Amino acid sequence: MSTGCIGYVTETTFSKILDATQKHPWIISFVLRMFPYDSLAATFAKHGLVTERLTGATFIQRRFRDAEEFEGTLATLAALGIDATGLESEGLFHADLILSRPESDARVAPLKDIVTVASGRGRPIGPRYVHVAGHEGLQVALEP
Repeated sequence: MSTGCIGYVTETTFSKILDATQKHPWIISFVLRMFPYDSLAATFAKHGLVTERLTGATFIQRRFRDAEEFEGTLATLAALGIDATGLESEGLFHADLILSRPESDARVAPLKDIVTVASGRGRPIGPRYVHVAGHEGLQVALEP
């Protein structure tokens, strides 16, 4: 299981790990929405794994460390054509759940049937960077 490593750990590392395994593992990744996963999915396919993305839910990873990271992430998502409204725009990194595993396992137990999501979205987690309307348009502010 990986959370926060996609974007740093590449298909090269995963390929070496899979080359060293005798059984086909399940690889569960929580991937920030700004990081592509296509090259990893292709690598996993070469090792006999199918890749599925859970739809209809994202997973909060953390607050942005500062206004620069917040604005940079929103710009990256916009450039990729990914809508950040109600997710990253609310001051929190969101990730997709992606599962790669043997096709026979995926046929027996589809991803939507084995994952249950309970949202913690409304829980107070402290201040975070958000956009607020100001005299000069949208401005970044630290929400109380």
